[in-house]
Amino acid sequence: MNLEDLLIFAVTMATLGQIVLSIPLLLADAKQRQTRLPLAAYFLATAVLATGPAFYLLLPAWYGLYIAAVFPAWFLLGPSFYLYVQALTCDSPWKIQGKHLLHFVPAGFGLVITGLILALPSAQRQAIFIDGVEADSGLPLVTVISVFLALIVWVVQSGYYVTRIVTRLSQYRKQLKDLFANNDNRELGWLYALLLLVVSTWILSLLAMMSDLALESTFTSRLEASLSLLLVWSLAYLGLRQKPGFEGRYGDSEALKINPLDDKRTNCSAGDTEETNRETTPSETKKAETGHNKKYQRSALSEEQALRIADKINAAMVQEQLYLDATLSLNKLAQHLAISPNYISQTLNETLDSTFFDFINQWRIKSAKPMIIDNNANVLTIALEVGFNARSSFYKAFKKETGMTPGDFRKSHAG
Repeated sequence: MNLEDLLIFAVTMATLGQIVLSIPLLLADAKQRQTRLPLAAYFLATAVLATGPAFYLLLPAWYGLYIAAVFPAWFLLGPSFYLYVQALTCDSPWKIQGKHLLHFVPAGFGLVITGLILALPSAQRQAIFIDGVEADSGLPLVTVISVFLALIVWVVQSGYYVTRIVTRLSQYRKQLKDLFANNDNRELGWLYALLLLVVSTWILSLLAMMSDLALESTFTSRLEASLSLLLVWSLAYLGLRQKPGFEGRYGDSEALKINPLDDKRTNCSAGDTEETNRETTPSETKKAETGHNKKYQRSALSEEQALRIADKINAAMVQEQLYLDATLSLNKLAQHLAISPNYISQTLNETLDSTFFDFINQWRIKSAKPMIIDNNANVLTIALEVGFNARSSFYKAFKKETGMTPGDFRKSHAG
């Protein structure tokens, strides 16, 4: 074993060690929080793929068996990671449903490939997958063609799930802005960076497999092993700490019948975004056709009612300064005003042309401006006083509203 091989082996062992530590922790908590199960499945599939260098270096005679196990593990990666993201972004407690099993149908195809490879005599497995000998007929040829098809299916499957994950996270962030004024620890921004790392690892895994079927590439194996370790460590550290974005709010959402997306919502029990079946009245259809937000085309809220609600919302901000409450949410505002949260959301979006998040933060920035000019307190103190949970979110909102940082705004009003 040369230095390069030793390095790859050490990184592989570190990756497997992290997975071995993480899976029991995830499974131990799975009864209370089923969101852990997809992440455990992802780690299990990653563990299978990560053992490649160990087999290649220590048990080369068994390397053909490792390749047989690769294909179902590959087909587990996309759906398990997607279901984990879905579980984190659910607006109701996520549970495994029968429909979720459809995501794992391609893994069955992977098992068929495994069966074909295992059916080959060990000498033929060695010749085809280690020595690179071409198969010309019979079961070896069927196996090679099936492996090639599996690679194509896996690439398509991976692209499909990456697209769904990005779309899911985008919809989730929009939903947060309709419900909460402070989204710290709920935006899941780290998942975007992690998704890039996941895609990079998947691509390298594909390249490594292709090189295994032709010529072994030490550079590809080393890079794949390093990225796998980084991915597993990051996902274990962040995934074990991250709670679902709506956890602690489920009861409020169910009690108030919240449906901020109105005709389309994140129906996590079914696993996908679905349309409701309520009929659309002629007047509502006319609203949609005249340029109103289609999201609310089934709402019975009239323009006159929306204006009255807008007045009540603004009055609550002026007279009671509700925006100073760092935990203010659409639910809380709806309870305070005794108005349907759907109607408040629609009024904010259509009449006041804002999301709940932006509307509340505009009031907070408006309240903060005189304090910034007075210069009697530091920025963090001001941020907390007007309802923000963190200095970073205050800076971001302040710059969005004024086009300047708090320091530049203070300087512009000095003297």
